[in-house]
Amino acid sequence: MQIQSLDLPQRKERYCHVTWLAPYLAGERHCLFNLHQQVNHCTPGSSGVPGDWVTKHERLLQAVAQIHREEGRIVHLEQENTLRVRSRTGITVHGQCDVVVSETPDQPGIIADAKTGRPRGKDRAQVLTYMALAPHASALGGVHRPPMGELVYASDGRVEIAAAEAGPAFQKQLAELLQISAGPVPAASPSANECRFCRLAEICPHAVTESPTEDAVGWL
Repeated sequence: MQIQSLDLPQRKERYCHVTWLAPYLAGERHCLFNLHQQVNHCTPGSSGVPGDWVTKHERLLQAVAQIHREEGRIVHLEQENTLRVRSRTGITVHGQCDVVVSETPDQPGIIADAKTGRPRGKDRAQVLTYMALAPHASALGGVHRPPMGELVYASDGRVEIAAAEAGPAFQKQLAELLQISAGPVPAASPSANECRFCRLAEICPHAVTESPTEDAVGWL
């Protein structure tokens, strides 16, 4: 497929939010053209989040924090947990952990994320990314060794993630994805399923707007 430009303004510096990476790391998105455009260009913003989501998320986040406080741990919330790190390829990776529990001499730190929706693979990938980056982010106080991870769902309980899951294999996968994002523009790999949720779809010449044709097979 011939690559066509979207004619978007170039960023002064390459930038990537952790939430952009998560669906690719989880195998839920495949169009690297989309990610490359977001990292290298100023793209249209999202339409924001519903007010009821903010309320539900805040309630769940506070409940998660309280559990750890009752265990005697030091807890940091949201804006206290903003991290910015730079990759070898010059991409500033930015994110904000919901809850960071400081490590102790005999207990690892914990990166926890509160989710109000149903479980998705990208949820785990998002927390794994925070876990991999946390020991290198000076803004995150209290996490200097590899932390554990925790996903807390409003309706499906709590999932613990071992520190080892964010080890060398995951770090290699993350680094390779960022290298692709800083390299030559990759070919688009559009699909009706991905394009339906892509915020670039309206301006992307590669976008697929119709579902696949249904064909009859006589021998089935």
